[in-house]
Amino acid sequence: MTIDVDRRIYPDSVISKAVYSLMGRYCIARRLAGDHFEQISVSGEAPHFTDELMQALNDFKLRQIIADETRDVKTILYAAAFGGDDSFSINDVHD
Repeated sequence: MTIDVDRRIYPDSVISKAVYSLMGRYCIARRLAGDHFEQISVSGEAPHFTDELMQALNDFKLRQIIADETRDVKTILYAAAFGGDDSFSINDVHD
């Protein structure tokens, strides 16, 4: 069975994490298919693979969104905890 995954929606890091999370139960191969798609192939009987892969992709994509959106807050908390300077603010954070 082969599933095409759009890399514009799910970046490589998300696909890698999703595939790795399923490697204990399935034999999975990855192959680039053009500029925007990656083919994920599984060998053998895998009746629930598509559902599990989509759930893992969406889970890791959401985790990435949350990490991106909370990066500045984490930076401020780390700086406040270890910096010893109470004047640190969000304006001091640069990407």
